[in-house]
Amino acid sequence: MAEPAPLAHQQHRVWLLDRLDPGNPAFNVPFGTWLRGPLDRSALAGALTELAGRHEALRTSFVVHDTEPVMVVSPPDLPLTELAAATPADALDRAAEVARHRFDLAAGPPALAAVISVPPDRHLLVLVVHHIVCDGWSGTILLRDLGALYSARVSGVPARLPAPAITPSAYARRQRSELSGQRLRDHLDFWTGHLAGAPPVIALPTDAPRAASGAGAGAIHRFTLDADLTERVRRFARQHRATPFLVLYTAFGALLHRYSGQDRVVVGFPMANRTDPELESLVAYVSNVLPMCLDFSDDPGFADVLTGVRSRLAPVYEYQDVPFPALVAELGVPRDLGVNPIFQVHFALQWFPGDEAGFTGLEVAPAPLDNRTAKFDLYLSLEWASDGMRGELQYDADQFTGARASAMAGHYTRLLHAAVTHGGTVATLPLLTDGERDTVARWSGTGRDTDAGPLVPDLFAARAARCPSRVALVDGDRRMTFGELEANANRLAHRLRRMGVGPERIVGVCLDRSASHLVALLAVLKAGGAYLPLDPHYPPERLAFMVRDSSVTTVVTDTGAAHAVPPGPATLTLDELDLADEPVTPVHHGLDRDNLMSVLYTSGSTGRPKGVLGTHRNWLPPIAAMHREFPFRPGEVCCQKTPASFVDAVWESLDPLLHGVPLVVLPDGIVRDPSAFVAALAEHRVTRLVAVPSLLRLLLDAPGALPDLTLCVSSGEELTPDLARRLRTRLPAARLVNLYGTTEVAADVTRYTVPDGARRVAIGGPIAGARLHLLDRALGPVPVGVPGEIHVGGEVVARGYLGAPGLTAERFVPSPFGDGERLYRTGDLGRYRPDGVVELLGRADRQVKVRGVRVELGEVASTVAEFGSVADCAVLVRTELGDTQLLAYVLPAPGRDLDPAALDAHLRARLPSHLVPTIVPIAELPLLPNGKVDTAALAATGSIAPAGVTEYVAPRGREEAAMAAIWQRVLGVDRVGVHDNFFDLGGDSVRALRLVALANQEGFRLQAQDPVRSQTVAELVAASGATQDAAKDTPSLTVAASDLDALARLITRRADARDA
Repeated sequence: MAEPAPLAHQQHRVWLLDRLDPGNPAFNVPFGTWLRGPLDRSALAGALTELAGRHEALRTSFVVHDTEPVMVVSPPDLPLTELAAATPADALDRAAEVARHRFDLAAGPPALAAVISVPPDRHLLVLVVHHIVCDGWSGTILLRDLGALYSARVSGVPARLPAPAITPSAYARRQRSELSGQRLRDHLDFWTGHLAGAPPVIALPTDAPRAASGAGAGAIHRFTLDADLTERVRRFARQHRATPFLVLYTAFGALLHRYSGQDRVVVGFPMANRTDPELESLVAYVSNVLPMCLDFSDDPGFADVLTGVRSRLAPVYEYQDVPFPALVAELGVPRDLGVNPIFQVHFALQWFPGDEAGFTGLEVAPAPLDNRTAKFDLYLSLEWASDGMRGELQYDADQFTGARASAMAGHYTRLLHAAVTHGGTVATLPLLTDGERDTVARWSGTGRDTDAGPLVPDLFAARAARCPSRVALVDGDRRMTFGELEANANRLAHRLRRMGVGPERIVGVCLDRSASHLVALLAVLKAGGAYLPLDPHYPPERLAFMVRDSSVTTVVTDTGAAHAVPPGPATLTLDELDLADEPVTPVHHGLDRDNLMSVLYTSGSTGRPKGVLGTHRNWLPPIAAMHREFPFRPGEVCCQKTPASFVDAVWESLDPLLHGVPLVVLPDGIVRDPSAFVAALAEHRVTRLVAVPSLLRLLLDAPGALPDLTLCVSSGEELTPDLARRLRTRLPAARLVNLYGTTEVAADVTRYTVPDGARRVAIGGPIAGARLHLLDRALGPVPVGVPGEIHVGGEVVARGYLGAPGLTAERFVPSPFGDGERLYRTGDLGRYRPDGVVELLGRADRQVKVRGVRVELGEVASTVAEFGSVADCAVLVRTELGDTQLLAYVLPAPGRDLDPAALDAHLRARLPSHLVPTIVPIAELPLLPNGKVDTAALAATGSIAPAGVTEYVAPRGREEAAMAAIWQRVLGVDRVGVHDNFFDLGGDSVRALRLVALANQEGFRLQAQDPVRSQTVAELVAASGATQDAAKDTPSLTVAASDLDALARLITRRADARDA
């Protein structure tokens, strides 16, 4: 027995992976060939024994010696297993079973042989070798040598096979010796530079989540490239001084770029590593896989990318010997059994040396085998054929379906054909077939709603005439019938009309949410004006900008909100206004569908909010579609609880009122307290609820039943499957509907009724009056399952942005389909499911949603950067436990001290509370090689250390420890001291309410106001004790609505509360 030898670098990695999952058949390399004729089984068995004697790889085992794995070579032993099958297809199935054998590398041998006979005279020869001792080149050698040894035995003539020039053990020792020191350092330096900034995981669209345990079930889709396309590839390669391999490889990278949307794509490809003649006849794991990074940034042409790949090939070849395990360690790639490190997709153009195996007296034909496992997410293998090329797309069957693999192969073929025939930019190379284009066009919708009917003022007047005595509004103790609401709105509309309000005139409404606010909304529309909500709790600077930007000359308010109205416009103060002499009949408004109905301000990327101009035509389809799909039944009740400045508040209010359904106005304090909210919904027997998922999540933690709720509508942010399941469990009688839309398309343009057990919650398809397109960067339709930016067309598309023609032209673009339509680019990514339903995937830009409110990170960053002691900053979003938090990583200016409290005050004077981030001072901003901020590095910094955190003091006792643990859970931080401030650690209004709910579940007794009054662990534990003492005779927790309103204002101004 030979002396134990060390493992080669590539063997060591396979050995480690095998230790994690012993015998994983994904590392088996099967080879097969069809034999036809009289097979001499005895000769074949003897030839196999000789083959094992000739190639020590087939008789090597791997054991641990002094903590390190070594190779031990044993005497030859490669028995032949004989099997039978009824048909060739059955034989291939049995071969697949054989190929999934689980090898014990320590016991050996790492190979097996079988012959599967099919009557009358066909035989499938199967040789399975573990990858630790074999690569594709080795398989050709083994079959060639086995054929020669078999032929020698049946003919009686000795085989003339020269002995291998080197053994696997000698090769491993030589590699270890040569590839070390400075030479190894040079290899690692090249590859770390080449891969700098490359994404660690390719973002391919999948049909199921990636398994957590590495290689799973695999399957193969086989396809062909015809002779004409193959010749075009050869010709294109010659024209661009490249090889066919590079053309085919670049096309695969281009497809992955189009599928993933990532500008940099890493695709592995094999290198034989046999430039030394001694290695040409060696059976061993010699090959290496190199991860080349393809760059598709700046919209390159296909030929440009090919040139870039070709130029990088020379250094890649020079440093091809890099040990892959050493490179993984050098890059610090996180270890994840479910993800192949550095690259997850592989490409190969197969070519192996030598002649095909010959077996005397037998006809020989290739037999491609599949052990139905997958080492990579995708592995595209091509090989030359007499009539073109044969392709095999091996895929992880746990992630992808066969239909997806078939579509990928078709898209690859179409992209390749276009690239080598017409050229052009990668972004414009076609993927879809004509049939696929027709299908997605059919899914996009009609864009017209013929049932939209009269305009909103006329619809409400007609409704009020039909049910004048029915209650329309409930606002605390105040009740208002439809007849009274119509009369009050008409009186105010006449007064507005006499003040010059009419079509295209914008009227501000600066009121808290109330029945009066709804009267004002209807009055503005009845007067022919356009409604602009002005939240009296917004910072004065923002309100002043909105009034100035919109050229508002009239504002409706009351004495409670008049202080917030900026100087300039005339004001109508409702509770001081005498409208008794105004007519109660409707105003002749003179509106048509294309007149302005609303101006709603949203977050702006330039640091200033932008006003969205919504017309009557835009607003009618969503209201009509909701009623058409979910018609109201007698006895229904709705509630109004969305802040008036947000788009959902408009149709949340108008939909029930236009259909004769009572609307209950719930104050902010009630809405912000889950227990009080649930109690109010139950008290008023509300049957329909529209809320953002973050609010729905809080409701689930509150006690109480909602037996009257029949429709629960989620809108504004992603509805997760977990939350959907919890809602279905808590509200089994209610239908759960997920909506999608933006302010620019009148709130919501898709509907999806969530079924039981949904693995992913979709957004559905377009409503009547809307058209939905998923487009790539070149405004071409994307295939099923491939991410595309959601573009909305049809009657719902707004006029544009007020006073911003450049921004309007950027976001409202001409339709690429030649229909004269405008499309709104939402910035959201979506993908089609095979049934045409759309799934939302996230943002394509830096815009996000925080608790249902759209946020431009650019606006937040711009406002932070205006502060004098800030040199630079980066604003990111962190999601913990289903909640979303804005973080501003701030780099102080040189020589300046950053005052977090002053910066916080600066932000609160200029931004609404939902845009104010948690401040995280940093010493430097990490950058990518291209100079951009490395957001991934910032996001990976772990638990944040926000500004203002005090010196750590550990919890002292059971109560403080329990409270600190709840804070950690709510805030998503690793450590909480007893004197740390809740809001300095990233707390906000939603987290404060969640803290109260969780703490009370753990036995504390907290009031909703306590996190504002007692902002540290120590203070909150003490407050809980005081509350417990005061509540000994009180079995349940109740909070007055006035106290909750105060809490909402306190939390909004929590910086002032801390300074008091």
